[in-house]
Amino acid sequence: MRRNGFTLVELVVYMGLLSVILVVLTTVFVSLVDLQLETQASSSLETDEAFIVNRLSTDIRNAEDIATPAANGDNGTILELTVDGDVVTYTVSGGNITRTDTAGTFQINSFDTTVTGLDFLRLGVTGGKSSIRISFTLESEVSGNQTADTREIKTTVAERL
Repeated sequence: MRRNGFTLVELVVYMGLLSVILVVLTTVFVSLVDLQLETQASSSLETDEAFIVNRLSTDIRNAEDIATPAANGDNGTILELTVDGDVVTYTVSGGNITRTDTAGTFQINSFDTTVTGLDFLRLGVTGGKSSIRISFTLESEVSGNQTADTREIKTTVAERL
């Protein structure tokens, strides 16, 4: 007499194999999601770093006057320039670098990053060309199981005469 169906041993073996395959696939999927989040965080930092430094550099190079910091050796969290006759102010507010001019106040970093420790230091010689050393910390808001990605940025930009 022949029976159709599966034995209990066969079912246990199949269930065991299926469980192992599901665990492996789940681990691979979680690893891929973490890698994607890490890549997105790194990309956000690189993009914001380039944009912020470029925006500040352009305004400093085109500045007719640097009002704040006022004297060589002075530093602070506010940069005030005159660019094309318009007063432009940079500051950090709520973890974002803002640029204020006659058109309004605009955030220049993305929503994926937070800015801390913004500092502007005026360098140069009296009566000569001034430079502004810009330093800040940029932290990614995108994170998976990893800790947030952070970069410290320091650059110096000289004004044109």
